[in-house]
Amino acid sequence: MLYAVRAGLLARAGRHSEALDETAQPDACFAEHAGSTGKALIPLALTTADPSSSMERLATAVRSHTETYPPSRVFSQIRLSRLLFATGHPAEALAPGIAAVDNAATIQSMRVATELAGLSRTAQLHHNDDTRPLRHAVASITIEATA
Repeated sequence: MLYAVRAGLLARAGRHSEALDETAQPDACFAEHAGSTGKALIPLALTTADPSSSMERLATAVRSHTETYPPSRVFSQIRLSRLLFATGHPAEALAPGIAAVDNAATIQSMRVATELAGLSRTAQLHHNDDTRPLRHAVASITIEATA
C-alpha cells in the first residue's frame, strides 16, 4: 500500500518515471512472498499428498519474478519441479525443471548448482526416458558451475 500511495504522489508531482518505478516494488515483494510461502508449504504438501497450495504459490513466483531476479526465479522453478516429481507428476515436472536449467545457465552460484543437483536426484527416481534430457542438462550445468 505504501508503494502505491508514494507512486500516486510522485505521479501527481509530475515525476512519472519515478512513479512507474515505485509501482514495480510491490510486484517484486509479491513474487518473493509467493516463492517463500510456496517453499514453506512443501513439507505440508509432501505429508498430505496435496501439493496444490505450494504449487500455486511457486508457479505464481515463477511467473512474477522479472529478469531482475533470475536466481529467485530459478529457485522457484527448481522447487516447483521437485515438488511435482515428488508428488507423482513427472510429466508436469519437466517444464519447470528444464526452464530452471535454461535460466540457471548464466548464473554462477554453488547454491544454484546444489539445488539443480537435488532436482536431478529427484528426477532420477522416475526411471524413464523423459527425464534423461533434464538430468543430462543439469549434469552439464553443474559441472560448469563447480569447475
